[in-house]
Amino acid sequence: IWAQRIGLARAKEYLFTGELLTAQQAAEIGLVNHCVPKEELDGAVDAFCAKLLAGAMGAIRMTKVLTNLELKRIAHA
Repeated sequence: IWAQRIGLARAKEYLFTGELLTAQQAAEIGLVNHCVPKEELDGAVDAFCAKLLAGAMGAIRMTKVLTNLELKRIAHA
């Protein structure tokens, strides 16, 4: 799913060369959503989980299903 996240050309460059990325670089190019220092990780996860738990569960569930459809289609192509 790299190409879906960061674009085909950039994905090919990293995948073909095996160049390692730092967490910060992965966040900057959109490969990961967040990059936090390890001492802040538990707090960041707790805050994200609290935000999800406060949301509309039905809407979140259906959004997850719909957004994953494209990934499933690509994986099975």
